[in-house]
Amino acid sequence: MKLQLFVIYCILQSIHATDDRDILENTVLYIAGGREAPDRLAPYQCSIQDVIQHFCGCAVINSNFVLTASHCLILATPQQIKIMVGSNDFKTGTFYEAERLITHEHFNKPTRLANDIGLVKVKGPIQFNENVQPVVLQETAVPDGSEVMLTGWGRLYADGYVTRKMQYIMLNIIGMDKCNSSSVSEKITDNLQDGNICTNGAVGFGACKGDSGGSLTYNTKLVGIVSFGIPCGEGQPDVYANVSYYSGWIKEHISISPTTITTSPWL
Repeated sequence: MKLQLFVIYCILQSIHATDDRDILENTVLYIAGGREAPDRLAPYQCSIQDVIQHFCGCAVINSNFVLTASHCLILATPQQIKIMVGSNDFKTGTFYEAERLITHEHFNKPTRLANDIGLVKVKGPIQFNENVQPVVLQETAVPDGSEVMLTGWGRLYADGYVTRKMQYIMLNIIGMDKCNSSSVSEKITDNLQDGNICTNGAVGFGACKGDSGGSLTYNTKLVGIVSFGIPCGEGQPDVYANVSYYSGWIKEHISISPTTITTSPWL
C-alpha cells in the first residue's frame, strides 16, 4: 500500500512532463511569487494529503464536502487520502478521512482536462470555527479584469522546496480571447469555453507545481479551481475550472439546497 501511494505521489509531483501521453501534463500545484498568508485569510482552504504529504488543494463548501479538481482524484481511493482543514500549516490542522471521491463523469472528454472539477465527501461533519469555514460559490460570471486571490501550499518556484505555510497571491481575470491567444489555448476545449476561466500570466507570479484543486476567490466567493497551466510563473495564463459554470453539477452531486451551499458564517 505504501509503495502504491508513493508511486501516486511521484506521478503527481512530475505532472509537468512534456510527454503528451500523460493526461496530467501541465496540471499545476503551487504558488510562485506569493506571500505567506496571515491566519484566517482563507478558512475554507483545505489540503488533500496521502501518507507522505500534501499533493492537492481543495475548498470546504459545507460540513460534508470539499471541492477540488478531478485530476487530483483519479489516481486515488478514499482509503488513500485525508483532508486537512483549519490551519495555514498543512501539518498541524484537523484531519478528516475521505468517504467518497466524485470525479466529473465527462472529465477529460472529449479532450484532456475538460470538466476538471471533483468532490470529496468526508467522514464528517467538518466542525466549523474561526479557523474553518465553508466558502460561498460564485454563481454568476466574474467580469474580465476582476482582482482575484489564489491560495495554496508548496513550492515558491519550479524547482524550489515545498513550504508548509499557505501562500497567497492576487491576480486578475482575463478574457477567453486573451487566454486563447496564449500557449495554453490548445488544452481549452472549444465547446467548453464557459467551463474555464483564466488569470493573467506574469513572469515569476502564478500557479506552480503542486496547487491543483486550489481555490481562486473573488470578493470572498469561490470562482475557480486550479486546473492547468505552464509552470511556473513563465508569463502564460493559468486556467481554472469555472465554479459558476459547474454550480449545477456541484449541487446535484451533494444533494443539498442552494441556500445551504451559498450561505457562510465566514462572511
